[in-house]
Amino acid sequence: MFQETYDFLNIWGKDVFFFTKKQFYKSMDRAFDQIKHGVYRRLLEEYLESMEQERAGLLAAAVTNRLFSVPPASEDGRRFLSEHEGRVRKATEALKGKEEILHAVTVSLRHRQKLLFTLVDQGKASGTAINRPLDNLMKMGLMAEVKELSEPKAFIKFARKFLQKSPQ
Repeated sequence: MFQETYDFLNIWGKDVFFFTKKQFYKSMDRAFDQIKHGVYRRLLEEYLESMEQERAGLLAAAVTNRLFSVPPASEDGRRFLSEHEGRVRKATEALKGKEEILHAVTVSLRHRQKLLFTLVDQGKASGTAINRPLDNLMKMGLMAEVKELSEPKAFIKFARKFLQKSPQ
């Protein structure tokens, strides 16, 4: 009975107690999304200083997607990326001095990688593209130095604060 309702996950070499694995995965997914939204909001605020709302939003989304190695979520996003790929690349490269953003992205991608490795080890996922987002970040020269990866609960708290500190 105890094992069915509560579970320990061996992540980061330690047993992490969560009420359920499902709750843990949802919390981690929410944290990843909070980091992405926080990055988007920060970039949007910056881009609004030099361009109109729609264009700034599309550029912020395209740069955020590039950082996280995800494709555009909408047809407008796909069209914008195909028409402005060079601009998106330059805007992404311009993030080299934005340590807070790069740290949040790197920590998020490393936690995602660690979680995916755990799922692969448990036979619950395949590991074909686990390293791709971090490899892409490294190739762009945007990976922040993270000496030690925090515990999952600390990452979840960090993600919440990162989003809260982002512009509305």
